[in-house]
Amino acid sequence: MKRIALLSIILASIGIFTYQYEEKGGLERLAEKEAKHKIIDEAFLGELREISASNFSLKKEGDFFRTSKGTLVDAERLQKYLDVLGKMKVKRYLKSEEKNPLFFPVDSPILKFTFANGYAHFKLGEKLDFDQSFYMEVNQNGEVKQMIAFDSSPNEGTYDKATFHKNPEKYLRFKTLILLEEDFFIDTHIFQEEYVAKKVEWVSITVVNNSSDPFELIIPEREIMPPPPYNLKTRRASYHEFISELVNFTGVGWMKPGKLSNSVATLITKDKSESIKTIKIFRKLDEREGFYAHLVEKNKILSFEKDKLKIFLKKENDFWELKAVNEDQPQEITMEFPSGEKINVNLNHGKLFEARTVKSTDGEPINTAFKYLIDVFSKEADDLTPLDGNENLNKSLFKVSWGVEGQLFHVMLIGGEIILANKELGFMLHYKYLDLQKFGKGIKDFFL
Repeated sequence: MKRIALLSIILASIGIFTYQYEEKGGLERLAEKEAKHKIIDEAFLGELREISASNFSLKKEGDFFRTSKGTLVDAERLQKYLDVLGKMKVKRYLKSEEKNPLFFPVDSPILKFTFANGYAHFKLGEKLDFDQSFYMEVNQNGEVKQMIAFDSSPNEGTYDKATFHKNPEKYLRFKTLILLEEDFFIDTHIFQEEYVAKKVEWVSITVVNNSSDPFELIIPEREIMPPPPYNLKTRRASYHEFISELVNFTGVGWMKPGKLSNSVATLITKDKSESIKTIKIFRKLDEREGFYAHLVEKNKILSFEKDKLKIFLKKENDFWELKAVNEDQPQEITMEFPSGEKINVNLNHGKLFEARTVKSTDGEPINTAFKYLIDVFSKEADDLTPLDGNENLNKSLFKVSWGVEGQLFHVMLIGGEIILANKELGFMLHYKYLDLQKFGKGIKDFFL
């Protein structure tokens, strides 16, 4: 919100700059033209203190804006609102003989801005019949100017070319923005305190849902309970991603209290002071289908869009590191082929990747084949499944292990997937969406 506070106000773009009929010329000449047609002196007006219209009133308190009821305003939502308004520009000012009361009906919507050193009121007039422009009146500290303004934002969607020049959509959008209800601006972050502070002090997050067994994330240590199976490690980056998603999570709007049913998930955070926040997710509120988050300790209900449900349906393996190679650039690899050959290869990851066999009699490695093999298996697998029996292991393309004590994997091609099967530990890693043409499948693909 400090960004907004430091702005003289992005809405000053409305009426400040006249429309540039020519794009040619240097920046200095352009700046001179812009300054010449300013109707709001940003330096003089100072800090923005209040924004209001017929249906809302937002006042700055400290570093943040609040509604007329004292509810916190969503800083990003307000900024986007101002950014849209900032696309309004002046085509030309009306001469005194052109002014007409009919351009501004009695019920013309007015958007008011109060600054530390004055005010600016914007009255929206009628739309012109022959193009997309509209009349606007600006009152800055008692000095009134009328103008023909337009929305300079890019055109979206498809339109009838014959009538596009007078399409009212942008005018109506501007009018809608002025007539918005106050609820539009209310902050809908679930973790409002953490979002405002831009930090969290959680020590754990417990996740319970219908997609996974319950699990707990131990934040400082980046561990998970129960721990990953098969000697797998945790993927540390996933913790940061998950926390960031939670802190930045916003909903559609706050709902009135009601009967919640059809529970699908529960998320519990605990901080250093043992303070707990419980979020329960439901599919119904008073028999209305939807997606609702119940902030248990505050007894508040937030509705949200379906596409945001996935954050509450995390699974244990979303936090496991599904990698067969513990290092991004392994130094050696051992390959065993169905024909019986067992070949050791050293890998050099310098400016030019190079593979070299330990025994010259084993042949000359094909660098591109080894490079693609390492690139694939150094990345996260797309899925992990238990190995049920050994029925497919005899169909392996080859076996592979990395390093002196690296785990041995059977490499298989099944159903368009490359699979690494670990017989000893009993699991399989699945790699999808690969360029199978580049993946070596036999000894002749790796050695000359």
